[in-house]
Amino acid sequence: MVGSLVLPTASTSAPKLVALSQTFRRAQIDPPELHHLATIYEKAWGIPLPQEKLKAQIGHFPDGQIVGTIASVPLPISMINIMLTLFDPHSFLGFSALEGYERISGSRTFHTHVSLSEVQKRKFQPNQLALALCMSIVVDPAYQKSNYAVETLNHAIDFAERAGALAVPYSAPRGYGRVRALNPHLSLESYLNMTRPILKSNKPLSYDDHKRNIEALNGQGHRQVIPFRGQIPVIDEDTFALYQQLEHDSPLVDFTYPHAFETFVVFEAPRFEDHFGRAMTMEDMCVLTGRRPYDPTMSLHITNGARYVRDGNGEVVAFADSRPDDLLSFGYNVLLTYTYHPALGQAFL
Repeated sequence: MVGSLVLPTASTSAPKLVALSQTFRRAQIDPPELHHLATIYEKAWGIPLPQEKLKAQIGHFPDGQIVGTIASVPLPISMINIMLTLFDPHSFLGFSALEGYERISGSRTFHTHVSLSEVQKRKFQPNQLALALCMSIVVDPAYQKSNYAVETLNHAIDFAERAGALAVPYSAPRGYGRVRALNPHLSLESYLNMTRPILKSNKPLSYDDHKRNIEALNGQGHRQVIPFRGQIPVIDEDTFALYQQLEHDSPLVDFTYPHAFETFVVFEAPRFEDHFGRAMTMEDMCVLTGRRPYDPTMSLHITNGARYVRDGNGEVVAFADSRPDDLLSFGYNVLLTYTYHPALGQAFL
């Protein structure tokens, strides 16, 4: 049974690993700003977001429609759209209660949003989880090479946790459509397990840089240390080199598990599973070996500390035909969480 929702402690919040360069505020129901934001969405997503729907989102939950600005630009350069909902993971519907982007978002108007006062009133009832669903995030394409997406995400995570809700991206694997066109037999689960080495300044990550990254996460009490009982272990240099040499997993090869993760499962996972008393996941492999998800959107979230929401069988919770108009994701949405909870598949808690 899910107990009362406990406000996250400081140890579950991610310290800022980069200096904040944006300031954040509510989006405004102002014609120039609405037009500007709708234009950014269409440029970045390739999917129109009608201004009237964006205006409705702001009207239904103004505090959750957050824009980021920088001093040199008069209009916002980023936006994240959040809605609150209450979820009973032990109902007969299970995670299917969250299925369907259009249904959950009220056809992208957020009229299905649960008010903050209702969340505060009901979140302590048995089997009620308050979720802050991050339904979309966008950065002006002219600024996408900066850290603005991570800054915007971290601000939204802080907002969700201050509200006493679990920060749950309702995200789209935006590279799956292209890969699926190359290999129609590649399942989403296999695709989500595909990884690539982390690069630094377009060069392979060195072992010293990897150790410094782990030391920084451990020293700052970053959320990523929680699955490792507060201390991420550092693998030896030869093992690290092996996982850098594996290069990118290829979407053209059919296999149950993509190659790097398959290697990890066979050779590295058993000793970590013995030590930590749980099954190792792709997210664990990325932290331990200096790799990142192949999919750019999943990479954004997982390298920032998110983990996939998993069902009782350990499978990633994903919804087919959730957004049929999103060809880049082949219509899929995937659930992740920044606020770890056993009901969301984080068995290490």
